[in-house]
Amino acid sequence: MAEVLARTVLWYIVFTGFAVNYMIRINANIAIVSMIVPAVCRRNRNLTCADVLNATVPGVTRPRIGSFYWNEYEQSLVLGSFFWLHWCTQLPGGILARKYGGKLVFGLSNLGMGLMSLLIPWVSHWDYKSLIVLRVLQGISGGFAWPAMHHLTAHWIPPNERGKFVSAYLGKFL
Repeated sequence: MAEVLARTVLWYIVFTGFAVNYMIRINANIAIVSMIVPAVCRRNRNLTCADVLNATVPGVTRPRIGSFYWNEYEQSLVLGSFFWLHWCTQLPGGILARKYGGKLVFGLSNLGMGLMSLLIPWVSHWDYKSLIVLRVLQGISGGFAWPAMHHLTAHWIPPNERGKFVSAYLGKFL
């Protein structure tokens, strides 16, 4: 049986971790399409979206349209808030990775983002401002992943293989 190198296993873990990181980063961009009531419905709240979208076609069940009346400015705040303080965690992330280890910081970063993403449906119904706060916290948590991984790469991967290993960050295969 062939031996599997620890750095190969690490590559797959890192690839999966960054895939999760990217999915959490963009999930609001995709979900907001079905969360928001279309502009036509926002202009006249007496109309149902089913009327506007002609959802009364026999035999066709349309997906439920969102119930949030956020305008374009509010939507852009929700979508951009992830990145507002994301950059602030780069230096602390490297320091924490040096002190506690890159795997722990990388794992907790992704775990924090994932747990917060479970709160998005409930927080969204309170107010879009609370969703913005949650997305800022997700961005702060997600910012620790990058410097932690650089620290881990520097310690686990030989210099001549680092370029190949870093492809896991970008979602490319070996």
